[in-house]
Amino acid sequence: MTDYEALIRDDPAEFLRRIRVGAEQGRLLAAARPSLAEVGDCLCALHDAFVEALWDTGRTDSVRRQILTPLGRARGAEWDKTTLNSNPDNKLVLEVADGYATAVRDHILAFARLAQAGGPVRSMLAIARVLLDASVHLSFLTDPSVDERDRCRRALNIRFEALRQEVADATLDASDAGDSESERTALMEAALLDGFEREVGGGRATRPPKEAWFVAPHDRFDSVASAAIGDDAIQFWRSLSSVVHAQERPAVRFPLGLGTVLPGPHATQMAMVHAVAPLLLAIDAMRSAEEFYGTQGASIDAGDAAARARAVVLGAAGLLDGEIRRRLGFAE
Repeated sequence: MTDYEALIRDDPAEFLRRIRVGAEQGRLLAAARPSLAEVGDCLCALHDAFVEALWDTGRTDSVRRQILTPLGRARGAEWDKTTLNSNPDNKLVLEVADGYATAVRDHILAFARLAQAGGPVRSMLAIARVLLDASVHLSFLTDPSVDERDRCRRALNIRFEALRQEVADATLDASDAGDSESERTALMEAALLDGFEREVGGGRATRPPKEAWFVAPHDRFDSVASAAIGDDAIQFWRSLSSVVHAQERPAVRFPLGLGTVLPGPHATQMAMVHAVAPLLLAIDAMRSAEEFYGTQGASIDAGDAAARARAVVLGAAGLLDGEIRRRLGFAE
């Protein structure tokens, strides 16, 4: 490892030469990474493969179709009849899963089209925030390792969270709020009839425990996301949420060119770092959905759509720089 303090002292000219060489190599490396247009092209191909696999049709980004129904041999076609009241004919599970499957489908295409056009990257990161949420939840709900009763519990709590927000939404008029309250009450009564237990919130020193509007156990988003991404899950979530609210964190502002210093040739790579996790999670969620629903057409892994998308996204985010440097002949 070079001792730069000694090099500056003993041979300042050599130090400056190395700085120039490093800067030039950095520019060449940035140019050799996959471009936004390449990211967009491979994600469009991935989207089309996913649509073919599950919907067996052409592009569906502008068409709202009926709720996706699993094929007879697929895991999603199974149904635990002990959930008859809250999940008749698996209706609740399929409704919730469809919302996330179509969100992954549509937002991967939106991200891809913006990437093909060269941005704006700021809008792409806002879309990535939706992809993060939708992909984590789709994989969570279609997880092949859980039994159908547990899958219903997960769907119940996702629906209860949505209803909680609707009830709390101060912009709703009284009739809408009443409808949401009634739906929530009816769903909880049905869940209890099916033998699910209501979650009880932790009490405080001055307050007794209180029944919550969830069934137990309740998997909160931070724990679900951490299981999918790792310990940095909430940091990813907050960074991308800051873009949605137009209050970008400093680490995001810099590559977007919103700071006082221009980001330079590595701006695309630095921005893609924030999108790589949602995009890779989307690929995993597509695979999970294929197993849950069954495939009507070829799987995303039948060709090279998934593998190429993964490689191009990793490369654009700078996570394959070692391989690119070797290809360019740079010394280690």
